[in-house]
Amino acid sequence: MNGRESNFDYLQGEPKFEHICRVAMAAERVFREDYASCIVGCRRALECAVRWIYSVDSSLAQPWDDNLASLMGEPSF
Repeated sequence: MNGRESNFDYLQGEPKFEHICRVAMAAERVFREDYASCIVGCRRALECAVRWIYSVDSSLAQPWDDNLASLMGEPSF
């Protein structure tokens, strides 16, 4: 973060959040220089987070399609 703290520092060192943290921090790093890349990175981080939620919460019904809109639109979500 160019010497600055990340909004996701608190997730570092938590193995279960490693992938989400890495993707979110990558989006955060390019925020001021490349908004389009940041937007894509934020979407990727959201997808990672939603998929992680489904992987740990057995009460959620897996929709027929696993795209982000279907996952987030699932009534049990």
